[in-house]
Amino acid sequence: MDTLLKMQPKQSFIIVQWQKPELGTLKLNTNGSFNTRDMSAGVGGALTRDNVDMIIAFSFPYSCINHNLAEAYAALFGMTWCIQNGHTSFTLEMDSCLVVEMLQGEKETNYMMANVTEKIARMRSKANIHVNHYCREANQLAEYLAKLANKAHNGVFFFSSQQLPKAVKGPFLWDKIKFRV
Repeated sequence: MDTLLKMQPKQSFIIVQWQKPELGTLKLNTNGSFNTRDMSAGVGGALTRDNVDMIIAFSFPYSCINHNLAEAYAALFGMTWCIQNGHTSFTLEMDSCLVVEMLQGEKETNYMMANVTEKIARMRSKANIHVNHYCREANQLAEYLAKLANKAHNGVFFFSSQQLPKAVKGPFLWDKIKFRV
């Protein structure tokens, strides 16, 4: 019996929550959603300031063939908007560990991902973009936006938190409330 008790895995718990951008910086959180039943996909994300004010959020249906591509396209979509609008220094956070490792050069890119990861690499070479992995539980706003896009026919940009749909506003407000002093 003692041997069985010793072999029992020890449980540990950590609190996972979204972290606001560091002082003077911006953060782009992105997510891709893919539904294998109907092959629909959506990309979503939000760019926030260090005071947790939203600069922009996006939710667009997309066409791709798997969830990793949806994640990569979400990052590409968000980065493209940022750079085209003069935001060339920010942190990109996403919850796909595989895609983050590909973008950081730690994992080989497969042939299906090569096109999008090469575009992202070119963008990163011309800007100051740090790429980090983030737990799904801490990326709720981007996840809700991507899932919303998965069911939509048209994409949409949101330029203020007041424009966010009710289903998406909750995660944004929860993140914002946590950082009020």
